[in-house]
Amino acid sequence: MTIFLGRETARELDACIEDMRPVWIGRLRDYVSVPSTFHFPEDVAERTRLCLEGGLRPEHVPHHATLARRIGDDLAALGLRVTAGAGTLPGDEAGVPYVRARTDGDGPVDLLFSSHYDVVGADPGTWRTDPFAALENDGWIFGRGTSDAKGPLSAMVSAWEAIQRTGLRPARAVEFLFTGDEEVGGRRGVRSAELRGTLDARACVVGEPSALRGARTIGVMTKGRMEIRLTARPTASGSAHSGLAGGDSPLERMVSVLEHLRRDRERLAEAFRRCAEEEPAWSGVERAEPQVRILGLRQSAVASSGNITGGMAEARVEVRFHPPMSGDRVEEWLRSALAAQGDAGLEVEITRWNEPAVLPPAHGLHAEVARRAERMGLGLSVAAFPAGSDMSPLVNLHGIPTCIASCADLAANAIHGDDERISERELLDSVKLYAALMLEGT
Repeated sequence: MTIFLGRETARELDACIEDMRPVWIGRLRDYVSVPSTFHFPEDVAERTRLCLEGGLRPEHVPHHATLARRIGDDLAALGLRVTAGAGTLPGDEAGVPYVRARTDGDGPVDLLFSSHYDVVGADPGTWRTDPFAALENDGWIFGRGTSDAKGPLSAMVSAWEAIQRTGLRPARAVEFLFTGDEEVGGRRGVRSAELRGTLDARACVVGEPSALRGARTIGVMTKGRMEIRLTARPTASGSAHSGLAGGDSPLERMVSVLEHLRRDRERLAEAFRRCAEEEPAWSGVERAEPQVRILGLRQSAVASSGNITGGMAEARVEVRFHPPMSGDRVEEWLRSALAAQGDAGLEVEITRWNEPAVLPPAHGLHAEVARRAERMGLGLSVAAFPAGSDMSPLVNLHGIPTCIASCADLAANAIHGDDERISERELLDSVKLYAALMLEGT
């Protein structure tokens, strides 16, 4: 039986949502209470190595299994067919759990709902509330992950429950995928070898905080992210003694290179503008020019003496960029900019965390999401998602047309900051949005 989302259906969902409000807020609070952060070493280089190359141990992911099991139990109790697994990299002692659930039947599903249950860290000493207590206050729920992304994730689960409780039947086959390492690159989640070749949905909605200071949006593109590690070592012929004019200083060489990269950002922006002119798709959607940020600069301990100018210097630089800019073009700019500095004796290591991704305008997923939202009294407009997300591997690796949508506010809800929050209205409107999408096809 196909359900068309008319006024009566909308009223039924509204009544169910209001009736279940305390239960669904309780579900989010339950998920937030599990601190599903990674316990990585303080050393940034070692942390990056664990993310990229493997070597996770059980103590790095102490709470992930608990939360994944809890989410799986909730989905199974709602009559879905649940499968659990873990994404790994070579060398791992422990994988990162993921949860999949789908409606009855075999073959490709019509719509995949995907989100992540892992969160960035939180320092209780700088929060006004316990970051894992999910305190309710004046219509808001405070806690790490309330918006990014346990709020959207729990809303997806609750949307399915709303359909079950109202007796409505979805007009499509639906699947859920919830992973546990989006915040550290997704290589043990959507990108993992365990999931490659297993996702075949005709379209996907990613649950991330996509509203921007009150303007609720549908993200039709997501940023790419590249990280560059630069290392300058003492030259074989140079002296490190500070009393000698022209003494070799890897730190000074590094500072000079970083200053040049910052000055050369306009050339990268010009390349982005040329790309946008060559690719007219989504020409009316405003997107940010590439961002170049220096993440860190350090010098080895041997350089701590006032009589020594030598010692190894390391820097980490990040570039984030919207489509149609590509990782290849960013890398071309980077190598050109470094070459312009002459022989600075640098070692260059490039990590491509994400390639940018875009929803083809002709697919129509964004238009369907907007129409369903409008029928439920929710206004959503098309926008460029201002960060990276699992949309990237879903599009680029799995070939699934994908957009990003929820009613949580990325800009206003202190995402990744102290006192992260979501309003009860944002949570329940997200339930309403996802339920509407489950009831009608794209």
